[in-house]
Amino acid sequence: MFAFLRQVMEERQDQILQLETIPAESTTNMIISKKFLDILQLSFEIKYMDEDIKLAKKRNKIKALEERMSVLYHNIIDLLKDRNFDDIVTLATAYYNIGLEYVTSTDIDDLKTALHCLSSCLELLKDKMLDRKAILIYIGTLNELNSVCEKLGEEQNTKCLNKALALYYNSVLRNKGVRTSIS
Repeated sequence: MFAFLRQVMEERQDQILQLETIPAESTTNMIISKKFLDILQLSFEIKYMDEDIKLAKKRNKIKALEERMSVLYHNIIDLLKDRNFDDIVTLATAYYNIGLEYVTSTDIDDLKTALHCLSSCLELLKDKMLDRKAILIYIGTLNELNSVCEKLGEEQNTKCLNKALALYYNSVLRNKGVRTSIS
């Protein structure tokens, strides 16, 4: 029975993926350094681990990945090295993926970790938030940040949603008449 359900779910996922819009630029046009690509792949592996696996069992992989991400983050932010925009978007996406693992938790420490990961994502993308490679990650991060702030009882949550809406609106206006994956 489980195998049948898994097969049906995989078929549905394939159908959904076929319906998604085609991005304006192929992902093969992104030039991503190997160390950043490795981080991104690991973050997706963690994100898509079986849902049966609890966050506690994922922690070892997450902690090891966070250490590697932290080194790359400090190279970009503090040392001004590795400033390739595609690498920055890749690292921001990895922070977003890891932040998503903690967003659903009700534990205060987990929520603070989610806040750290999502804030790091925003910090990486702050100068280029309207770039078409970054805007969806930025908006998604703001939405998740809203959820975390709400759980932590912080008042910042409507600010995040308003900023996400404004960014989306500005992007649609800027690309009016151009069919892209965001509009």
